[in-house]
Amino acid sequence: MFKNYLKVALRNIKKNKIYSFLNIFGLAIGMACALMIMLYVMHEETFDDFHENSDNIYRVAVNASIGDTKIGQTHTPAILTPTLLENYPEVESSIRFANYGKGCIVKYDEQTFNEEGVTLVDAQIFKMFTLPFISGNPETALLEPNSVVIDESTAKKYFGNENPLNKILRVDEYDCKITGVMRDIPVNSHFHFKILVSLYTTERYKSDAWFANNFKTYILLKEGVSQASFNAKLPEFVKTYLFEGRSYDEWESKGNFWEYYLQPVKDIHLNSDLNGEFEANGNASYVSMFTIIGIFIILIASINYMNLSTARLSGRAKEVGIRKVVGSSKSLLVRQFLIESVLLSFLSLILSLFILHLALPMFSNLVGVAELSIPYFDNLLFIPFLIGFALLIGVLSGSYPAIYLSSVKSINALSGKGIKGKKNKWLRNGLVLLQFTLSIFLLFGTLIVHNQLDYLQSKNLGLDKEQIVVIKTPLPLDQQSEPFKESLKENPSVVSVAGAHSLPGIGFNNIGFKAEGLEDGITLNIFLSDYDFMKTFKLEMANGRFFSKDFQTDTSGVIINETAAKLLGWQDPLSMHLSPQSDQEYSVIGIVKDFNYESLHQIVRPAAIFLRRGYFDWSERYIAVRTETGDISSTIDFIKNKWDKFSSGVPFQYSFMDEEYDKLYHNELRTSQLSSIFSFLAIFIACLGLLGLASYAAELKTKEIGIRKVHGASIGSLIVMMEKEFTLWVLIANIIAWPIGYYAMNKWLDSFAYRIDLAFGEFLIAGGLALAIALITVSYQSYKAAIANPIDSLRNE
Repeated sequence: MFKNYLKVALRNIKKNKIYSFLNIFGLAIGMACALMIMLYVMHEETFDDFHENSDNIYRVAVNASIGDTKIGQTHTPAILTPTLLENYPEVESSIRFANYGKGCIVKYDEQTFNEEGVTLVDAQIFKMFTLPFISGNPETALLEPNSVVIDESTAKKYFGNENPLNKILRVDEYDCKITGVMRDIPVNSHFHFKILVSLYTTERYKSDAWFANNFKTYILLKEGVSQASFNAKLPEFVKTYLFEGRSYDEWESKGNFWEYYLQPVKDIHLNSDLNGEFEANGNASYVSMFTIIGIFIILIASINYMNLSTARLSGRAKEVGIRKVVGSSKSLLVRQFLIESVLLSFLSLILSLFILHLALPMFSNLVGVAELSIPYFDNLLFIPFLIGFALLIGVLSGSYPAIYLSSVKSINALSGKGIKGKKNKWLRNGLVLLQFTLSIFLLFGTLIVHNQLDYLQSKNLGLDKEQIVVIKTPLPLDQQSEPFKESLKENPSVVSVAGAHSLPGIGFNNIGFKAEGLEDGITLNIFLSDYDFMKTFKLEMANGRFFSKDFQTDTSGVIINETAAKLLGWQDPLSMHLSPQSDQEYSVIGIVKDFNYESLHQIVRPAAIFLRRGYFDWSERYIAVRTETGDISSTIDFIKNKWDKFSSGVPFQYSFMDEEYDKLYHNELRTSQLSSIFSFLAIFIACLGLLGLASYAAELKTKEIGIRKVHGASIGSLIVMMEKEFTLWVLIANIIAWPIGYYAMNKWLDSFAYRIDLAFGEFLIAGGLALAIALITVSYQSYKAAIANPIDSLRNE
C-alpha cells in the first residue's frame, strides 16, 4: 500500500513540474534559513555549559550608585576571594582573574609577540573550570610564582613540535616557567585566554583595599546551595566588610547603594553587558529576534506549500472522485495526500542541507563564529530532529489540502463542484495575507535597524573619531615614548599625537573622589592623557582651558565634563578641588563639553581627564595619531618605521578609532546584516508562492479574459484586473503589519539612550517595497494571460 502511495506521489510531482519545483525550492530555502538560525541559536545558548560544574559557577558582579553615578561592573577587589572563602562555608572555591587588557608583550628567544589573551589567575582555576591538560599537572601548575600555562595553539606558535614544558617565557617583565599545556578553550566560552600566569607572580593579589577593584572574582558554590540564598547574604557582607566603621544605612539614605550579586556563568554571554567584560558578549534579545525570524520564514515557506496545494485542488478532483467510487475511504485518501506532502518535505530537506552546506561558511562569518557546523554526528539528536522537522512540516503543510480533498463528495469531485468554492479562495487569500504581513514586518524591522545603526555611526559624538590611528602599546616605551611621539610629527600628514592610558570608545577606569561640598564624594570615569589629547580628538572646552606645558601646576590639575560639573553643583567649578581618596588634591582647570566615550546605549556619564603624572602615573597603553586625509597607507608605513626604531622589537599593532567605535555596536551591525538577508529571503519565498498563485489565477480566468478581449478590453485593463486582488491583500497586510512593527521596534529603540524617531515614511517604504515586489512577481503571468489569443480559450465554448 505504501509503495503505491509513493508511486502516485512521485507521478504527481512529475506531472506538475512547475508547482512541485516552486513548492520544493521555496520550502528548501525556508528550511535552510531556519536550520541556519537554529545552529546559531544553539551556539549562543550553549556558552560555558562544557564546564562540569557549570550549574554551580558564578561571577561576582557589582551594581552601585554613588552620587547619581550608576556603576555596573565586573571589577572587584583582590581581598574579596579570601574573605568569602574564610567566612562562607558554602563557597567551595573562589578564584581571581587580572587580565592584561588589550595586550601583553611575550618573548621567547628571538620571538616577540603582542598577546591579547594573557591573564593572571589563581591556581585553583583548573578545579573550577573544565580546561583539559595535554601535559603538566593542573593541580600544581600555577601554585608557584612565575609559572605559566599556555594553550595548544600558543605552544605550536612558539615551539612548533618541541615539548614546551619547563621552557622560559618572558611575560611582560617576568621570566615564567611553562608548567602546563592545556587544550584551546572552546569557541563557546565567555573568555579565551591563551596564556595563564600564576597570580602570585606579582604583589597585586595582596591588596586589602575594598575599593581597589582590579580583579574579576568567580566562585563555585557547593551542591545544594542556590544562587538566591547566597545573594541574600551579600547585602550584609557589604555592610560588614566594605563599610566597616561607617554607617552604610546613612550612606544609603542619601540615594547611594553598593551591592554584590552572582551571575551564573552560563548566563554571562547572553545576559551581561557590564564594564570590564572579558569579551564583547552576545545579546539574548537578538537571539530571540532571530528565533522569531526563523519561525516566520519557515511559516512563510509552509504557507506557500498550503497555498499552492489548495490552488491545485481542482486538478486533483477527478482523481479523488474515481478513488472514492472504487472504494477508497476518507482515511486512505488523507494518508495518500499526507504521504505526498511528507515526500515533498523530505525532498526539500535534502535540498536545504545542500544549500546549508554552501551558505554556512558565509553565515558563520557574518555572525562571527569560526566553527559553526552541521552536527550530524556530534549531536545524537540532530538527525532524529531533522527527520521529525521534515515530518512535522510535511504533515502540517499538507493536512488542510488532504482533509479538504478527502471530504469532497464523489459526484462533486468528478464534476469539479465544491473544489472552486469561496471557502477555498478565502483560505488562499488569508494565507497570502499572513505571508505578506510577516514579510512587511521583517522589512520594516530591517529598515529601522539600518536607520538606527546609521544614526549611531553618524551622530555628532562631541569628538572627531575619523582619521585617527590607534597604536597599542602594551608596555611603555621606557624613556622613548616622548621621542617616538615627537618623531611622528616630522611627517606633514601627522596632525597631532596623544598618548593615553585609556581612550574613548575603548575603555576607561572609574574611581571615587572626595569633592568639596559633597559629603559622600563622587565617582568619575577617568582618562589619563598627555597635553595633545584635546587636539587629537578635537574636543571643545565649555569653560576654562585644557592642559598646557606652559603651566607647571597642570600636573595637579583636572578637567571634568559638563555632566560631572552639573552633578557636582559647584557655582564656580574652576576654583574647586577633587581628591582621589588620597592626600593629593587636583584643581579643576577646565570643563570639557560632553563627548560620547561609550556606546550610545548609554547617556554621557560623569568623567574627568588627568595628566599621567603623580598619583595617576599609570602606563601609556595607547598612542592616538591624527592624520590628514589622503594616502593613509603611506602614513601608516611611516609610523611603523618609526615604531620599529623606538620599540625594541615590540610588534607594531594598530587600528582606527572609527573601527573601535564600530565595535561598540557589533551586535547591531550583525543584526542589520542578517535581518536584511533574511527579510529578502522571506519576500523571495513569499513571491515564489505568489508566482504560482498568479499562474493558477490566470489559468482559472482564461475564459473570462477571452470574453473580455472579444468585447474590446485592453491589455492594460486586463493586467489591472488580474493584479487588483493581490494588491488588495498586500495593502491589508500593511494595515496589520504597521502597528505591530511600530510597537516592536519602539521597544527595541528604547534600549538606546540616543535613538531615531519612527517616521511614517519608513512604513511607506517597507509597505511600498513589498507591494512593488508583489506586483512585479505577478505582472509576468498577468501580461502573459492578457496577450493570449482569445480564440484558444473560447474554442470549446
